[in-house]
This record gives sequence, structure tokens and C-alpha cells, in this order.
Amino acid sequence: DLPHPRRGVVQYHDVVSALSTPLAGWAVQVLTAVALLGVAVAQILACSTNTYAALDGDAPGGAGAALSKRTYALAWGGAMLAFTAVPSYSDTRIINVVALLGTTFTAWYIVAASHPAAAAAAAAAGLPRLPRTPLGPASARDFFLGGTVMVGSLSGHVICMEVFDALGGSSRFLAPYLLAQVWVLTLTVLPAGVAAAAFGSTLARADSVFGVLPPSPARSTAAWLMNIHQVVVFGLVLMPLYYYAERAVGLNGRGRAGRLAGWRRLAARVATRMPISLLVWVLALAFPFYGAINALIMAISFPALSFIVPGALFNWRYGRRGPAGESARAAAPFPPTLGGRVAPRFGWAAAIAVNWLLVGLGGAFMCGALYFSIGAVVGGVRADGVFARCWQCGPAVAAVPVPAPG
Repeated sequence: DLPHPRRGVVQYHDVVSALSTPLAGWAVQVLTAVALLGVAVAQILACSTNTYAALDGDAPGGAGAALSKRTYALAWGGAMLAFTAVPSYSDTRIINVVALLGTTFTAWYIVAASHPAAAAAAAAAGLPRLPRTPLGPASARDFFLGGTVMVGSLSGHVICMEVFDALGGSSRFLAPYLLAQVWVLTLTVLPAGVAAAAFGSTLARADSVFGVLPPSPARSTAAWLMNIHQVVVFGLVLMPLYYYAERAVGLNGRGRAGRLAGWRRLAARVATRMPISLLVWVLALAFPFYGAINALIMAISFPALSFIVPGALFNWRYGRRGPAGESARAAAPFPPTLGGRVAPRFGWAAAIAVNWLLVGLGGAFMCGALYFSIGAVVGGVRADGVFARCWQCGPAVAAVPVPAPG
């Protein structure tokens, strides 16, 4: 009787529960919730850093120097509370398109501006070029902290879910998914690589790439566009947690709360969601160490969600012996046989071995990343304290060492 076919949404934890046990599905939900809370915290801190740069707070005498990053974090966190009144994802589509265009502009601005800016900074310091970044990480700490952020940035399961949702089905999934991955690489790896090649080790001392690029209208535009992106991400990543809270109080059910309408329903929605947003706001103000918090959250969640859980579940589903394993392999939608060019026996053996390797490497990486990211957060608290007024403030290029004569 519905005018349109009803669409069911299958989420990550639903797949995990179906392939293993409900307990594993609940564990994935907890990890996902931690990841979403951490990503939301990072958005407030990113907005604070971007605003500080856009108002030239990192330049001597800049307009933004009068206000601290904590002040900007306080303002942006309060502004983002407005997302508690947004009903659903569909109400954010227009601003989401603006945010995506903004990230594209920022990425290509970084590519275009990095080498000229680095050359000017080197000339001002009397150097032929800024100090190069050593090949490879300088320490185990750098390897795990940097690698954790890279793993989180390039994890494909988020793009996978977004493409499925946009297509409304999986029949045309592969090509859009690959295109989305290529586009994400141009927004992440390309500008990061160009900036790292241009600024070298100077970039490691900056709070963001805006800390090494000189003040300009283009940089301010990129910073404000990224703020739009951060605001959208804040709302998108917290929306699942908002839904959990609404389900817990029966707002989406058939009881008394579910029958609320008009302003009463809006008030109930805001009251239900507000504690989650307030928690994120307080965490951002208390631990404003963007890089360390980013690494910690990704260490907790992304190695498990992107490597350990998928690899273990694949092998649990398709690697079992006996009739259960044989029927699962026979019904696999994408058997690892390269279209029949590889014998099924060898294809499945290779796929299972690769997945166990990913599980082992993901577990080892997760342990190392947790150790060093927790140390980074503790170090930030010891250096700047809780609710720090400012962190990594001032231009990084000002600290470029000038070699002694001779």
C-alpha cells in the first residue's frame, strides 16, 4: 500500500551479527560509537584551528591573535549543538554538497600553494630550501601515530556504506565505489604528499597545513570552506548516536513518546540528543590535542573495524571445513577466482591466508598505535594541561633553523 517500496538499511553491525553472533555485532557497535564520538570531537578542534588560521592568529599581530583556540572551540561547539534539531540525513544534502566542493577546493589550493610558500619561507630563513623530511618515520612513535591517521583516513568501509545508500542497491556498486576511492585519494594523499615534499620537517611542527601556508585570501577561503565541511561531518557522524538515543526513549517507537508531533516532538528530540553533543563539546575543550586525539580514536576503532573484524569474519564464513564452509563458498557473490582464471581451491586458500595476515598485522598495529597515542594524549595534558587555552600556536615556519656559517 506504500507509494514507494520500503527500503531497509543494513548496517555494519547487522552484517557482523548475521555472519557471526549478536555479541560480535554489539562489540562492533561499541567500537563504532567510540569512533563516531572521537571524530565529532576532532571536528570541533579542526574548526577552532581553521578559524585561528583564517583570522591570521598564527601571524604576528594577526586579528585572530586576540582570541585563543579554546575560545573558538567554545563557539564552534556551541554552534554545532544546532544539529540536535536536524531530523535526518536527508535534511543535510545541500550543505553536504557545499562541504564536498569545499574540500575539493582546499585540496587543490594546497597543491598549488605549497611549493611557492615553502620557497618563500626558505628564502626568508636564508636557506636554499626548507629541511627535508627524513625518508621513513623517525621513530616507532611517528610510525604508529602517522600510520594510524592514514589508516583511518583511507578506510574504505565508510565510502562503501555511502555509495550503497546513494545507489539504493548494489547492482551498480563497483564502478562508483572505485571512482569514490580515487576521488578521496586526490583529497587526501595528493595534497598531503605535495605539502610534505614542499615543507619537509617544518610541517610536523604545525597544527595543520594552514600553519605553514602564508596568510592570503585563498587560505582564508579554504579555512572557512573546511569549517563548513567540519560542521557537516559533526552532524553526520553523530546522527547514528542520536538515533540510538531516540530509540532508547521510544521516540521512534509506537508508544507515547513515538506519538508526539509538532513542537513537542522537536523538543523531545533535542532533549534526547543534547547530552551526546554536550559530551563531545566538553571532551573537545578538555583535550584539545587534535593530532593525539585523532590518533587515539583511530587506534581504538579503525584497525579493528577495517582489518581485524572483516578479515576474521571472512575467514569464519568461507574458511570453515565441512558442508557449512562448502555451501558458503558456493554461494559467495564474488569468489576469489578472478573470473574463473584461478582454480577455486587455490583462490580460496590465498584469500583466507591474506585475511589472516591482515588480522595479525591489524592487531599488532592496533596495540602499537594505542600505546603511542595514549602517550601522546598524556604528554599533551602534562605540557598544556586540561582545558588548554592554546596549543601549537604560532607560525611553524618561524622555527626553521638557520645553519651556522661554514
